[in-house]
Amino acid sequence: MTNRFHIDAQADYVLRIAHRDDPVRAVIELVWNGLDAEATTVTVGVEPDGLEGIARVVVEDDGHGVPPELIGTHFGRLGGSWKKTAKLSPNTKRRLNGRDGQGRIRGFALGESIKWTTTAINTPGDLKRTVIAGNASDPTNFSADPQPTIEGDTTGTVFEALDPPKFITRLCADGVRGRLTATFSVFLTEHPDVAIIFDGAKLDPKAAERTRFETALADFTDDAGRSPVLRIIEWREPADRVIHLCDTDGIIRATYRPEIQTPGLDYTAFVVWDHFNDQPEEELAAGELDGEISDVLTRARTEIKKYYTGRDRERRAEQIETWKTDGDYPYTDEPKDELERIERETFDFVATTIARKLPRQAMARRSTLALLKATMSSQPSETMRVLEEVMHLPKQEVKQLASLLDRTQITELIAANTKLVNRLDFLKALKEIVFDPDGRRTAMERSQLHKLLERNTWVFGEEYDLMASDKSLDAVLERHLSVIRDPEDPPLQPVRREDGSVGIVDLVLGQTRPAVNRADYLVVELKRPNVPISAKEVNQIKSYADVVTNDPQFQGRKSHWDFLLVSTTIGRVTQKDIKDNPKGLLADWTHLDPPARIWVKTWADLIDEREEQLRFFKDALNYDASREHAIDYINSHFPEQQVPPTLRVANT
Repeated sequence: MTNRFHIDAQADYVLRIAHRDDPVRAVIELVWNGLDAEATTVTVGVEPDGLEGIARVVVEDDGHGVPPELIGTHFGRLGGSWKKTAKLSPNTKRRLNGRDGQGRIRGFALGESIKWTTTAINTPGDLKRTVIAGNASDPTNFSADPQPTIEGDTTGTVFEALDPPKFITRLCADGVRGRLTATFSVFLTEHPDVAIIFDGAKLDPKAAERTRFETALADFTDDAGRSPVLRIIEWREPADRVIHLCDTDGIIRATYRPEIQTPGLDYTAFVVWDHFNDQPEEELAAGELDGEISDVLTRARTEIKKYYTGRDRERRAEQIETWKTDGDYPYTDEPKDELERIERETFDFVATTIARKLPRQAMARRSTLALLKATMSSQPSETMRVLEEVMHLPKQEVKQLASLLDRTQITELIAANTKLVNRLDFLKALKEIVFDPDGRRTAMERSQLHKLLERNTWVFGEEYDLMASDKSLDAVLERHLSVIRDPEDPPLQPVRREDGSVGIVDLVLGQTRPAVNRADYLVVELKRPNVPISAKEVNQIKSYADVVTNDPQFQGRKSHWDFLLVSTTIGRVTQKDIKDNPKGLLADWTHLDPPARIWVKTWADLIDEREEQLRFFKDALNYDASREHAIDYINSHFPEQQVPPTLRVANT
C-alpha cells in the first residue's frame, strides 16, 4: 500500500532551500546521509546523456537504510532532524553530520524526479525494501511504496535523480572532485575503512594533497584543556577555499569563507576541535558576529595569512625553477642592470600568479610565457591582454593576434569582472555596517545607508530598476501610472494612509513584464541597523500596503506589489508571525486588487541570498573581499557624508 507524506511548507520555499544551482552541494549532502547511515562505501554515479549533458545521477550506499516505520519521520517534515538529538549512529557510534533535516530536499538540485530505494531491517527483524519518490512539480509531497526483497539483498540506499535541471552540468566542472575530496578529507583520514567513489574513481585525500600544515590555536581551550588545531591542506587540483569547523571525526559543523587574499593557493583550512559539538547551532551559524567562535575564526585567518606569506615565496621560487628545468622560462641570462632586475621580478610575479591558467601542452606554455615577457618589456600596459592561452605563433602572426585582441570583448570582460568585484566589496561593506556593533550604532538610515543602497538596488533583486527614492505615496502612484495614463484622465487624488498622513517610502523598485502584461513593484522600507523590527515598524509597512490595496487609483492596473521591511534583527513577536511561512513572508494579500505581499527580512537574509548568487563568479574570479577592499570601494564611490564613520578612510 502506498503511503504519502506531506511537508508542511510552501513549494517555492522547499525548492529554494534545495539550492538547485549547486548540484555539488546536493551530492555532498547525500553522501553525508550515507555516512550517517553507517555506510562503508558510498558511490556517486554521473551518467552522460550522449549530448555533453547528464542523464541521471545515482548515489548508492551500503548503510543500514531506513526501515518502513521510520520513513514518515525522515520524509514527512522539514527541519528538526532526529540526528540533532541522537548525535551518534546506532551501531558503530559514528558521529552524525546531519542536523537540519533538509538533506533529502537537496535531491531536487539533481533532478526533477527523485527517488530513494532503501532496504533496511524493521523492528521485528525482517528485511524490508521501500521506494520513496518525489517530484519538483509537487515538492512538498512524497510517496512511499513497499517492494518485495529478493534473495541476496542487503541493507543500503540507492538515490536516483532523473530529468536533471539546468545547472546539473556543474557536476562535470573542473574542481568538483577537488571540492568533494576537501569536504570529506578529515572524515576519510579518520575512517580509513570508508570509501567514497565519485564518477568511477575513489576519493583519495592523501594522494590529492600537495602539502599539509598544522598548528594549535593555543589561545583557546575547552574544559578538558584541549585547543583547536588549524589544519591547512594544499591540493594538487583546485578546491574550495573555505574554513571548515569540524570535530576530530571529520564532521563539519560550520563553514566560512576565509575573506583573505591568497591567489594561487589551492587550499582548504580545517579548525579541528571537539568543543564545536558543545556549541549551539545558532552560535556556530552566527560565528562571524562575536563570541568564542568569532575569535577562533579571526585567529585562524591570521594564521592562514601568515602561512600564505611564507608559502607564496616558496611556491613562486619552485615554479620558476621548474620552468627553467623544463626550458619554459623565457630569460636565459642574469639581469644586466636595475631596470632589467625590476622587469624580471615583475615578470616572475605575474607569471607565477597565472601559472595554473597556463596551457598544459609544453609548446603552448612556452610561447605564452615568451609572449608575456615580450609584452611586459615593450608594452607593460597591455599585459592583461595576453593573459589568455596563445598558441606558438611566428612574429607576424603575433602582431595579427594583437590586432584581433583589439576587436574582441576583452574590455567588456574586464568591465564585467570589475562590476562583480565591486559587488563583492559592497556586500562586505554592508556587512561591516549592519553586523559590526560600532557600524550599527553610528550608521544613519537616510543620509548614509539609504544613499548607499539607492545606487546598489541589485541587493534586493537583479530584475528591478529604481523608480523612486525617499518619495511620498503620491509620487509612487504618479510613477506607477505615468506610462498608462491618458492625458484626458482626471487629475490624481492625494494618497493618504488610514490615519490621513502622507507616507514617505524609502525605495520603490519596479520591472515591467510584457509577457504577462503586468508590472511588478518592490517597496523597500529601511531601518537603521540598530533598530529591531517591532510592531511599530511592522504597522508602518502594513500601512503602505494597505494604501495600495485600498486606494481605487491603484486598482485594475495589472500590477503586483511586494513590500519589504529590512533591519538587522527581528523582534520576538514578529518572529512568531513569520515562523511557519516561507522565508520572511509576514502577510499574503494576493487575493486583493492589486495583489500584495509583505515581507520582513534581516540584512543577514539578504546578504546570504546575494552572496549565494555571486558565489560561482567569486570562485571563478578567485576573489575574497576583505575589509580593506570594502573601505576602499565605499570611499572611492561615495561622498564622505554618505560613508558611515566606521568605514571612512580617516578612521581606519
